[in-house]
Amino acid sequence: MENCEVLKAGISRLKEGKPLELVCIVSSNGSTPRAEGAFMLLAKDGWNVGTVGGGKMEYLAGQEAMELLAKKAGGERRYILSKNDLADIGAVCGGDVQIQYEFLEGESGVHRLEEIENALEKERPTVYLFGGGHVSVSVSNALSCVSFNTVVYDDREEFANSARFPQAISVICAPYEKMSEHVRLTESDYVLIMTRGHLCDYEVQKQVMRTPACYIGVIGSRSKIHHVTQKLLADGFSQQDIARCHTPVGIPIGAETPEEIAVSIAAELILERARREGRRKVIKNEIVSY
Repeated sequence: MENCEVLKAGISRLKEGKPLELVCIVSSNGSTPRAEGAFMLLAKDGWNVGTVGGGKMEYLAGQEAMELLAKKAGGERRYILSKNDLADIGAVCGGDVQIQYEFLEGESGVHRLEEIENALEKERPTVYLFGGGHVSVSVSNALSCVSFNTVVYDDREEFANSARFPQAISVICAPYEKMSEHVRLTESDYVLIMTRGHLCDYEVQKQVMRTPACYIGVIGSRSKIHHVTQKLLADGFSQQDIARCHTPVGIPIGAETPEEIAVSIAAELILERARREGRRKVIKNEIVSY
C-alpha cells in the first residue's frame, strides 16, 4: 500500500474512534530494509498498515507499539541489525535504525496524519505523461503506487480527461505544438513521451529538450526513435542533447502488454529517483551506492 493510502486508512480508523500507534523510522545507518521516513500504523485489534522493513525488526517494533498503545504512550528505540553487536536483534543486515512511536487518538491524531500526508505530497516528484493512450493509463496507475505524481497531456478530449486518469493530479487537453504554453518543466520534473505517433513525439521532444527536466523518456521502436533522432539532429540539437533522452524507455524485461510496459517504466523511474536521492540499494547481489 502506497504511503498516502496508508495515511488515509489511518485517518479513517481514527475517525471511527479507534486509537492508533504510529511507528516511524527517524534515522538509519548502514544496510537496513527501509530508510528514514518509512512508517506503519497499528491498532489494538491487530489491524495494521504500512511497513518499516519486515522481518524480525518489524515484528519487535510491532510488539513494542502494541505495548505503548495499551499505555496510550509514545517513545523511541534503536534496533541494531548486526550479529556482532551485543544489543543486536539477531539480524544480519549490518545497519541500525532509530524508531519513534507516537500514540494517536481523535481529532489531534487525524491532524497529525494529515500533516504527514501534506508533507509527503509536497515531496512526491511529478511525471509529465505526453499521450493519453492505453500505456499511459497503466503507467499513471503504476506510478501513483510508488509515490510519483502524474500530469497527463494529450490533444484529444476523449483521451485527456480525469475520468480516464483518476490518479493524475492534472489532465491537460491542448495541441502538442503549444506544450510550452501550458507546462513549465523544472529540474525536478520527469517526462515520458508516448503519444500516438512519431510526429507528435517529435513535436513534444524538441520542446522538452529545451527545458531543465531531470529525466526524459521516449517510448517506441528503435526505428521510430532513430527517425525522430535524425529530425532532432537536423534541427540543430547535439548528440549530447540526444543523450539526455532514455530511448527506448523502461527496464528491458521483455514487456509486451500496457501493464507490463508500465512496470518496466516505473522500475526505471524508481531507479532514477534512487540515483538522485543518493540511496544505497542491492542490485543483483551487489551493493550499489548512487
